[in-house]
Amino acid sequence: SIGSIYYYTEDFQHALLYFLKTKLYPNAYSAKEKLYAGLIGETYFHLNQLDSAMIYIERSYDLQIKDKEHWAVPYLYKGKLTEISGRYQEAIPFFHASIKNNVTETDSVKAYLAIANNFEKRNLVDSGIFYASLAYSLADDVELYRYTIDASQILFGLYRTKKQYDSVFKYQDIMVAARDSLFSTKKLYQLQSLTFEEAQRRQDLEKEKEKLRSKKKMYGLLAGLLALAIISAVLFRSNRFKQKTNVLLLNQRNKIEEQRAAVEKALQELKSTQSQLIQSEKMASLGELTAGIAHEIQNPLNFVNNFSELSNELIDEMNA
Repeated sequence: SIGSIYYYTEDFQHALLYFLKTKLYPNAYSAKEKLYAGLIGETYFHLNQLDSAMIYIERSYDLQIKDKEHWAVPYLYKGKLTEISGRYQEAIPFFHASIKNNVTETDSVKAYLAIANNFEKRNLVDSGIFYASLAYSLADDVELYRYTIDASQILFGLYRTKKQYDSVFKYQDIMVAARDSLFSTKKLYQLQSLTFEEAQRRQDLEKEKEKLRSKKKMYGLLAGLLALAIISAVLFRSNRFKQKTNVLLLNQRNKIEEQRAAVEKALQELKSTQSQLIQSEKMASLGELTAGIAHEIQNPLNFVNNFSELSNELIDEMNA
C-alpha cells in the first residue's frame, strides 16, 4: 500500500523499494505473486529498467494465464515491451486484452493511449485519433489530468498531421489547461508525499527506538540469565565440592573410627598382656620366694638328718 502511494505520486524509486519488500514475506508473496510481480514489473518499466521489467511482467502474465481472474497490467506492459522491441502489430492484441480485463478507468485510459500511440508511430492517423479520443473522453470524465494531457498531445499531433488546425488549437488549449490542473495536483501530491514521508520517518524512528528498547531489555534479560547461570554454576560447583568434602569427611571419620577401634583393641590387648605379665612376675616372685624358703628349710633339715644319723651311730657305739 505504501508502494502504491509512492507509485501514484510518480516516486518510482520509493515505490519499487516497498514493492520489493513484499518478497520478504514468502508466504504472502506467493499467495498474490501475480499482483506483486505485476506491480514490480510496471515500476521497473517506469524506471526504464526494461530487462527487470520483462522478468516480472512475464512472471505475472504466465501466472494469470493459468488463473481464472485476469488483470489489465500484465497485458498492458507486455504489449509495451513487445512494442519497444519493434513488433508494433503484435502489441495490439495485448492492449485490447488489457481493456477487456480492466479493473479501473485508469487501466482503460492507459490501454487506449497505448493503442493510440502505437497507431501514431505507424502513421495510422484515423485509428490513432479514434483511440486517443476514447482516452481523452474517459480521462476528462474522471479528471485524470495526466492522461488528459497525454491524450491531448497525441490528438494535437495527429490533427496537425491532417492539417485540421481548429482541432489542433482546441487540444493545445486543453493540454495547457490540463497541465495547469496537473501542476496544482502534483504540488498537492508532493506536499502530501512530504507529509507522509515525515510521518513515515517519525514512525521509522519510533520503531528504531522501540527496537533499541527491546534490545536493551533483551540484553538485560540475557545478562540476568547469564548471571543466574553463573550463580547456578557456582552453587552447583559449591554443592559438588560440599558433597565431595562430606564424602571425604565421612571416609576420614570412618577411618578414624576404625583406627580408634584398632587402638582400643590394642590397648585392651596391652592391658591383658600387662595383667598376664604382672601375674607371671608374681608367680615368678612367689617361685623364687618358695625356692628360697625351701632352701632355708632344707639346710637345717639336712643338719638335723646328719646329726640324727650321727646320734644313732653314737648310740650304737655307746651300746657297744
